[in-house]
Amino acid sequence: MEMKALSIRQPWGWLVCKGYKDIENREWKLPAWGFFPPQRIYVHVGKTMDVNVPALSVTEGWILERLTQEQRDEYHTTPIHRGAIIGKVDIIDCVEKHPSPWFVGRYGFVLANPFLYARPIPCKGKLGFFVPDLACNESNPCCDRRDEYNGFASGPLKFVCPKSCSCHD
Repeated sequence: MEMKALSIRQPWGWLVCKGYKDIENREWKLPAWGFFPPQRIYVHVGKTMDVNVPALSVTEGWILERLTQEQRDEYHTTPIHRGAIIGKVDIIDCVEKHPSPWFVGRYGFVLANPFLYARPIPCKGKLGFFVPDLACNESNPCCDRRDEYNGFASGPLKFVCPKSCSCHD
């Protein structure tokens, strides 16, 4: 089964992949058609920023209240990538209530084992869960993505090319 991706607007996607945001708020439950937690997903970030998070907005203040000073410094100095897969995370549950300070949605996807890629992987997004096109090519060589592994953090770590190509052999 191919790993799915979920588009999350920035800066939320970066906060998820850094492990600062431990829940993804949605207005819909996990799909009943074969998505059973725990499941590892790619975190895709769209080309647009969340319009509710302009600089110095109430929402940004809300984000900063949930971060330590060190995390705030990193938040303000890290480049925000767009239109790419920036990492991966496990969805371990879907809840309607949660003690996380990040939970504000009707439903929350509880997250674990986040990983932020050193280099984003350019990729077009879609609504909902989708299988990303991660074709290996000159601008997107899988040999530059040896930090992508199958399985969960507790499982065996083995590099797997998403398209079973031989460009990394």
